[in-house]
Amino acid sequence: MNEGTLKSKVVVTSCRKIEGKHVTVGGADLAINGEFAISGLIVVRRDTGLAVKFPWRVEEKKGGEKEYLDVCYPLSLEARQAVSSLVIQEFETKYGEGLAT
Repeated sequence: MNEGTLKSKVVVTSCRKIEGKHVTVGGADLAINGEFAISGLIVVRRDTGLAVKFPWRVEEKKGGEKEYLDVCYPLSLEARQAVSSLVIQEFETKYGEGLAT
């Protein structure tokens, strides 16, 4: 496997609020290095505050069982924490910090 030396610059390109009393409170899209986009991140309310879920899809298996498959996701805890913090910070700046409760 070849590994590049790409240093990632991640930018939140879109941040939107979902109204109502739901666990899901918003969504966001990202751009990485101005060359790669990730759409469909979801901001959810948890007991510990806001959290970010990465895009997934549902695949129906034989017998009607559903399997949830990740579409894209960070490969390290550090990357997950960095992206989640960036999205939550952008969301709270735009819509207020009171959404965490």
